Amino acid sequence: MKRLGLTPVSIAATLFVVTPLQARRSDLLALFDLNGDGKLEGDERVAIQGTLALELIKQVPDLDSMLCPIGGGLLIAGVSIAVKALKPKNKVIGVERAHTGNFAAALRAGKPVIVKRRATLADGLAPLIVAPASFALARTRVDQAVSVAEP
Repeated sequence: MKRLGLTPVSIAATLFVVTPLQARRSDLLALFDLNGDGKLEGDERVAIQGTLALELIKQVPDLDSMLCPIGGGLLIAGVSIAVKALKPKNKVIGVERAHTGNFAAALRAGKPVIVKRRATLADGLAPLIVAPASFALARTRVDQAVSVAEP
């Protein structure tokens, strides 16, 4: 993390009781109604993923960077939309395994591309391709994508 110019912050673990989507719909619409039409952008699952960022920003208001794992792209799409809507100057840094690299490959190609599957410890973060809809939402909101090597 120091290589990225980040200072880790230790926060106490908190158990959250997630309220039903309908109860938080107004909060989500305020952030994810990207077209101004009163509808959640794309899939509601993206908006739900963004609640992770909402909770972190609420608990750590002076947060200036957020690391987010990248697999198929759903989580990074939701997190990056929420962070950039609430704290536009904050950095969103996507982290993916060196053995996968789907998001970085999509950034280089300008669109999602199939990446050869290699063995990885994090198989849940290793789809063959980043989801096109998630990539479209995240590509301009993610400040940096970094890869980490496996042991």
